[in-house]
Amino acid sequence: MGAFETDQPRALSYEAKASTVMCQPKASTAGILKLRFKIFSIVSRVFCNEDFPTFRNKMRITENRKVAVMILDEMTITDLHSTSRTCLLMAELGWEVLCQRLRCVMNPFLDHHMSTFLSTLHDANGFITGSVVQTMVKTSSSQIPRDLNVLVPYEGFDSLDSVIRRTLGFLPISNVTHLAIAPCINQFHKYTLNNKIITLSSSHQGQSILHIVLNAPTTADMVFMSTGGLCYFYPMWMDASTAVESHCGDLVLLDNQLGCVGALTSNFEVKDGMGFLGESCGTLCPTFWHHVEESNLHVCIDWNVDDSVTNVFHNADVEWRLNTECINDKCPYRVTVTYPNFEGPFLQVIKGIFYGVGCYRPFLVPVPVQDGVDRPATLDDIDVNFWVKQRELYDCSSTRCNLRRTFTRVPGFNITIEGKYTLYFEKPDPSLHQNKVLSRILSMTGNKEAIHGSVLVVKQMFDDQSYIVNMTKRDQLVANFLISTSVILIY
Repeated sequence: MGAFETDQPRALSYEAKASTVMCQPKASTAGILKLRFKIFSIVSRVFCNEDFPTFRNKMRITENRKVAVMILDEMTITDLHSTSRTCLLMAELGWEVLCQRLRCVMNPFLDHHMSTFLSTLHDANGFITGSVVQTMVKTSSSQIPRDLNVLVPYEGFDSLDSVIRRTLGFLPISNVTHLAIAPCINQFHKYTLNNKIITLSSSHQGQSILHIVLNAPTTADMVFMSTGGLCYFYPMWMDASTAVESHCGDLVLLDNQLGCVGALTSNFEVKDGMGFLGESCGTLCPTFWHHVEESNLHVCIDWNVDDSVTNVFHNADVEWRLNTECINDKCPYRVTVTYPNFEGPFLQVIKGIFYGVGCYRPFLVPVPVQDGVDRPATLDDIDVNFWVKQRELYDCSSTRCNLRRTFTRVPGFNITIEGKYTLYFEKPDPSLHQNKVLSRILSMTGNKEAIHGSVLVVKQMFDDQSYIVNMTKRDQLVANFLISTSVILIY
């Protein structure tokens, strides 16, 4: 909250894992890496040489403090953090540069109300996103963003709205968000004061604000900052100043701007697809789903470990993909190859049991495995949306694990079952009809509970890999018994 206003130095904490699936750096990126190494060497030799006693180090730092701050301020925040860990003196200077950079990007909007604003943002579990965070990550404190973009959960909108209006004095000018990102935003306000813009957006009730971050128009816009740290996705492209358009960026008209898309001046080179790789996308194909727990696809840097930015990932069952189609000619999952999969045949399928709303009995059905999976499928690899609607066809962020239940035994019975059975349900909706086949199965045990929507059941064996296996008619009897005894636990 008020951490940025203290004069006491503190070491930044850093969480980042190098991706094993990153594309190879281009020549320009390699040049940047060499330059960083030279900067590290200069800073270390001039200010932290072990040949000098500590008091002489301090003398050198005092004499050349402005030079040191200027060098550090030109670094990206990851490089700044790495340098600040070399010695206590660098930790002090690193903290000074961090605070200086934050004040520079925030003061034009907050003036002397930074403490009040950050305190309210912290209490609301909100984030800052957009150009302010990009400036914190990439550039020096001499760059001043024009917009301050604030994200809050559903419940936190009113408290931030009050601070922006009454404390900061900004006036609301619009409550209409851009159509490209409108589906993932519940409430939106745009404010202005002295040619400065603040936007405030809230997520839908019950949804993580990560859905808004991950539906940004480009990978470079998938950034956010809390009161305790910051995070950005696709670090290999952020470090190379490259921004890849997402499905949302595809919806921005040519004469419009949203994030990095359509910007007249930008620190990023915007790409409309993965063709710039010059090779197959690999696991970075924009059509592949990822989970926020995949730490190789994001970098988190904390300046207050007690208020870690990584807290947002705890119990956040959020998946995302960049796009619904890939246009990279060298990718085996490009749209011209995969479009027949909307009708079949699929490259890999497994057999599950389907209890359809309009069916008179259960059926063994082929469940498609997502493109790109060339090994036996797990629960996260199958396209259950083909049978039970858990998200819209063109969704690019989703929460779905709460729509499935896995059973390793029959509740209430001392019966051993062969394998684990997972039930997938449809996304709750008032329009869902009662499942008649399941109602009939339940009625045989005297249970009058009603299940709405279709249900899909798949089976895994008891082993370390948890791969899904094909189900048989014998498994159908087990599934029927499991559903009839577990309906209270399911809903």
